[in-house]
Amino acid sequence: MSDHVAVLPGLWKLNLNITFENDIKLTADAVEGLKKRITYENIIVHNVLENMIAILKSKSSRGKIESRKCLENILSRDPRNLNALADIEYLSRTQHRTSEADQYKTRLEKVLHGHTINDVRTKSICVMEQGYAILYEESANIEHISKTDFPKAIECYCLSIKGNRPKERLSTTMCLSQ
Repeated sequence: MSDHVAVLPGLWKLNLNITFENDIKLTADAVEGLKKRITYENIIVHNVLENMIAILKSKSSRGKIESRKCLENILSRDPRNLNALADIEYLSRTQHRTSEADQYKTRLEKVLHGHTINDVRTKSICVMEQGYAILYEESANIEHISKTDFPKAIECYCLSIKGNRPKERLSTTMCLSQ
């Protein structure tokens, strides 16, 4: 068994849907949803939620400044946060701040190649945060589906009961049970 496990930090590299969201209204709604979630989620996931906000805000030039502030805020609380380090490095490179990006990359690689207990803990937190981001996105997709498709299915079911159409009622019931 290998004593080295590859950890690829950064939420930008995960290809989450939030990375590709360009609609201003949807982005603003998503940011508000994440901010709201910070108020009731466990403190352990606050950094990843702020990191996701940073990704959403990075779409415009002005947003890149806000995004950088979000990531710097995470790093002020946890200077070894691998996802924030990787994402601020990526953001710095997109803004042609190569010397700054290189500094973040150096800090990132120091932790990634380290073998101390703190390094292992930091890598574990990185993977946990990435898992949370993926899970959050999946649950958001499920929530969207349940908000749009489930009411339609209920409506079809009610109409089939009113119309007393056994075949349609059966197919709708099967649809609802899946």
